[in-house]
Amino acid sequence: MLSVSSQEHGEFLVLNEMQLRYNTEMPRRMRAYAALAEEKYKKPVYPVLINILQPSTPTEIVNCYESEFLNLRAYQDYRVINLWEVEAQTVFQ
Repeated sequence: MLSVSSQEHGEFLVLNEMQLRYNTEMPRRMRAYAALAEEKYKKPVYPVLINILQPSTPTEIVNCYESEFLNLRAYQDYRVINLWEVEAQTVFQ
Protein backbone atom coordinates (compact mmCIF):
# COMPACT_ATOMS: atom_id res chain seq x y z
CA MET A 1 0.00 0.00 0.00
CA LEU A 2 1.26 3.44 -0.94
CA SER A 3 0.26 6.77 0.53
CA VAL A 4 -0.10 9.25 -2.34
CA SER A 5 -0.86 12.93 -2.63
CA SER A 6 -1.89 14.90 -5.69
CA GLN A 7 -3.20 18.42 -6.21
CA GLU A 8 -6.26 17.07 -8.00
CA HIS A 9 -7.25 14.31 -5.52
CA GLY A 10 -5.51 15.21 -2.25
CA GLU A 11 -4.17 12.42 -0.03
CA PHE A 12 -5.22 8.85 -0.74
CA LEU A 13 -3.95 5.28 -0.62
CA VAL A 14 -3.05 3.05 -3.56
CA LEU A 15 -3.74 -0.52 -2.49
CA ASN A 16 -1.77 -2.96 -4.69
CA GLU A 17 -2.65 -6.65 -4.60
CA MET A 18 -0.38 -8.88 -6.68
CA GLN A 19 -1.51 -12.37 -7.68
CA LEU A 20 0.46 -14.98 -9.59
CA ARG A 21 -2.79 -16.07 -11.28
CA TYR A 22 -6.25 -14.57 -11.05
CA ASN A 23 -8.54 -16.22 -8.49
CA THR A 24 -12.32 -15.89 -8.76
CA GLU A 25 -12.43 -14.93 -5.06
CA MET A 26 -10.40 -11.76 -5.75
CA PRO A 27 -13.40 -9.43 -6.21
CA ARG A 28 -14.63 -10.19 -2.67
CA ARG A 29 -11.11 -9.84 -1.27
CA MET A 30 -10.53 -6.54 -3.07
CA ARG A 31 -13.73 -5.18 -1.52
CA ALA A 32 -12.61 -6.30 1.94
CA TYR A 33 -9.04 -5.00 1.55
CA ALA A 34 -10.22 -1.59 0.32
CA ALA A 35 -12.78 -1.22 3.11
CA LEU A 36 -10.33 -2.27 5.83
CA ALA A 37 -7.65 0.13 4.56
CA GLU A 38 -10.11 3.01 4.34
CA GLU A 39 -11.35 2.32 7.87
CA LYS A 40 -7.87 1.97 9.37
CA TYR A 41 -6.20 4.95 7.68
CA LYS A 42 -9.25 7.23 7.20
CA LYS A 43 -8.27 8.02 3.61
CA PRO A 44 -9.82 7.23 0.22
CA VAL A 45 -8.45 4.05 -1.35
CA TYR A 46 -7.64 3.31 -5.00
CA PRO A 47 -7.47 -0.50 -5.18
CA VAL A 48 -5.37 -2.15 -7.90
CA LEU A 49 -5.20 -5.87 -8.72
CA ILE A 50 -2.06 -6.94 -10.58
CA ASN A 51 -2.19 -10.38 -12.22
CA ILE A 52 1.23 -11.72 -13.16
CA LEU A 53 0.42 -14.81 -15.26
CA GLN A 54 -2.43 -15.38 -17.67
CA PRO A 55 -4.95 -17.99 -16.47
CA SER A 56 -4.36 -21.43 -18.00
CA THR A 57 -8.07 -21.78 -18.82
CA PRO A 58 -10.33 -19.08 -20.26
CA THR A 59 -11.42 -17.00 -17.26
CA GLU A 60 -13.30 -13.74 -17.11
CA ILE A 61 -11.26 -11.30 -15.06
CA VAL A 62 -13.64 -8.79 -13.53
CA ASN A 63 -12.85 -5.32 -12.20
CA CYS A 64 -15.57 -5.00 -9.59
CA TYR A 65 -17.34 -6.79 -6.78
CA GLU A 66 -21.14 -6.79 -6.62
CA SER A 67 -23.53 -8.45 -4.20
CA GLU A 68 -27.08 -7.98 -3.04
CA PHE A 69 -28.74 -9.44 0.01
CA LEU A 70 -32.19 -8.50 1.31
CA ASN A 71 -32.22 -5.45 -1.00
CA LEU A 72 -28.89 -4.18 0.35
CA ARG A 73 -26.17 -3.77 -2.26
CA ALA A 74 -22.39 -3.85 -1.95
CA TYR A 75 -20.23 -2.64 -4.82
CA GLN A 76 -16.49 -2.09 -5.19
CA ASP A 77 -14.64 -1.10 -8.35
CA TYR A 78 -10.92 -1.74 -8.65
CA ARG A 79 -8.29 -1.35 -11.34
CA VAL A 80 -6.98 -4.52 -12.99
CA ILE A 81 -3.53 -4.74 -14.57
CA ASN A 82 -2.78 -7.97 -16.42
CA LEU A 83 0.98 -8.04 -16.93
CA TRP A 84 0.76 -10.32 -19.97
CA GLU A 85 -1.09 -7.47 -21.73
CA VAL A 86 1.63 -4.90 -20.94
CA GLU A 87 4.55 -4.45 -23.32
CA ALA A 88 7.73 -5.77 -21.68
CA GLN A 89 9.63 -2.61 -22.59
CA THR A 90 7.05 -0.51 -20.72
CA VAL A 91 7.51 -2.63 -17.59
CA PHE A 92 11.29 -2.14 -17.62
CA GLN A 93 10.99 1.61 -18.03
